[in-house]
Amino acid sequence: MFVPFVFTLEVASDYDHILPFYKYLDMAIAYGWPIIAHERYFSSLDDMAKLGIDEDWFAVFGKQWEFAHPKQNDIDAASKYIIPQAFETEFIAGFSSQIDAWIFLLTNNYEPFETLTIGFFEDIEKQFHEPIEGILCFYVPLFLKRAAEIKGIPILSQQGGAIRPPFYKEVLFHVDKKNYYS
Repeated sequence: MFVPFVFTLEVASDYDHILPFYKYLDMAIAYGWPIIAHERYFSSLDDMAKLGIDEDWFAVFGKQWEFAHPKQNDIDAASKYIIPQAFETEFIAGFSSQIDAWIFLLTNNYEPFETLTIGFFEDIEKQFHEPIEGILCFYVPLFLKRAAEIKGIPILSQQGGAIRPPFYKEVLFHVDKKNYYS
């Protein structure tokens, strides 16, 4: 089993990785995998529609990224491991800006996030009665890298690129098994 992990503190939007989230959610639903992500990403489809992530959005981006428009009952039934907003907010408050907090996580370990992540991994293996074969993600903050190393789980990070259609999708889901980009 693979576990998608969606986490970023980039500041362009609180939903910077909503496209990978829905791609990963589609995979998690199809294969019965759990998924780890920000609390806000699991908001109801009605709430997401208020942000512009609506039928039209899914029609365009779902086709481009090859994921289905999820049904609310599928989202509700998914095995979700939620990074609490309060946990994230408390961490960010210790920095002068959100981007400073993000840079810190990319280059330094933060034990509370590491502990939370290890707890998720242990609960997933207990609930699913099988080992985690790999973590799928775009960014590899140091807490994730350390938690995966402790549990002996490989990370398969995926990266986007400057190449545009018709090759963009293939480059976007290039797998970096050696974590060159983390």
